[in-house]
Amino acid sequence: MAKRLCLTITARKRRPLPDYSVRVGDVEITALSDGYLEFEPSNFFPNVPEEDWQPYLDQLTDEGRILLNIGSFVVRSSGATVLIDTGLGGVDHGFDHSESGQLLGDMSERGISPDEIDVVAITHLHLDHVGGNLILRDRGYEPTFRNAKYWIPRADW
Repeated sequence: MAKRLCLTITARKRRPLPDYSVRVGDVEITALSDGYLEFEPSNFFPNVPEEDWQPYLDQLTDEGRILLNIGSFVVRSSGATVLIDTGLGGVDHGFDHSESGQLLGDMSERGISPDEIDVVAITHLHLDHVGGNLILRDRGYEPTFRNAKYWIPRADW
């Protein structure tokens, strides 16, 4: 039976993504999660009337919010291990109804060490894509993936 990708809201809060990897030739892509954010639908869709959400209530939280995964990917090939985006990270960013800082734990559960990351590729410089670039250690903030080169799009630089 195929893996079920549509999870209940409660299950998505516990583990936003099921264990999911895909192989294309000699490249393996693994989906990861740093946690989730919850938003009122009107934050993203201000012109959509509340009654238009009625057919989709099963896709919302019990409080009527949209649940968004803070996603990352690890791409492994024979030449490199690339992490795409680092999520929000473990710092309190002041977002209500969110849980983040789970990326390193998710990586560990899937057998991926931060030290094996050769490249961190950032898709764009929004906080939910770069917040895990640094980690607070005894000496202050340091790169979370200390062996990696960080690639940032020229348009965002």
